[in-house]
Amino acid sequence: MAEALGTLAFTKHTYGHTPLGFERDVKAMPGAYDYSRAFFRRFYTPDDCTLFVVGDFDAAAVTALIHAQYDGWTGHRAATNVPVEPEQTAPRSRAITWKSPTSPRLLEGFRVPRTSQNLRDTAALAVAASLVLGDSSDLYQRLVVKEQKLIELTFSPDDAMSRDPGVLSFSAKLKPSTTFDEVVGAVDQAFAAVGRGETSPEKVDAVRRHLLNSRIIELQTPQAVANSLAYATALTGDPRSLQAYADALASLTPEDVARVARTYLIAAHRNVVTLTSAPANRGSKAVGR
Repeated sequence: MAEALGTLAFTKHTYGHTPLGFERDVKAMPGAYDYSRAFFRRFYTPDDCTLFVVGDFDAAAVTALIHAQYDGWTGHRAATNVPVEPEQTAPRSRAITWKSPTSPRLLEGFRVPRTSQNLRDTAALAVAASLVLGDSSDLYQRLVVKEQKLIELTFSPDDAMSRDPGVLSFSAKLKPSTTFDEVVGAVDQAFAAVGRGETSPEKVDAVRRHLLNSRIIELQTPQAVANSLAYATALTGDPRSLQAYADALASLTPEDVARVARTYLIAAHRNVVTLTSAPANRGSKAVGR
């Protein structure tokens, strides 16, 4: 389903395929050994590498170790020609039939801007998605807890982050009696309400503070700090962006959250992949809007 979502949401950009590639790429690898070595030489270069050292250490000793291990490394990164993905202007969908028995599943993603373009928008998107899809949201409590139309509803606020324009996604496992249109419609309505500014400032602030506190709690070990710094730098090219993202979360307003919801989390940016087992679950329709 993740592969299908990539090819659905991206028609030109390389996000349309996984880093490993599709099955046909893996099968073709025995004949592509020389290409893989050339790829390594082109992109595994000193000017395409950043080292983070975090913890209680002797700076001079670490610097000496770095020089000893890396001074002989040569090469310059090859230029990357990344195709620009056209703006998505209409919803897209794809239905998958699974040969084995399974609960109906849905994977939905909204096209969102790249993180380096605007950290404030990325932070606001994480808050907007949490308001609609988080465990404490009205939608989650209704569909999963009270009405039990969904077996599970999952998403990650970090999904709003990407180096190039990406996809903010969530997944759902449905009860057989629940239709895909019902879930998609409920999510659309919830994001539309956020976009109209109908969420109370107190609730927006509670979710914002929760996400900010979660960021701080995640930085409890040197390894966690290093990983977070590396991840943020890989997305933005700036090692200071981790702090900048936290600052953006700290200063968000309810209008920031409403603005990104009505700009990006809309039907025109929606990509839906559905999965059902054959021939069961015929009542769960694939989304064709």
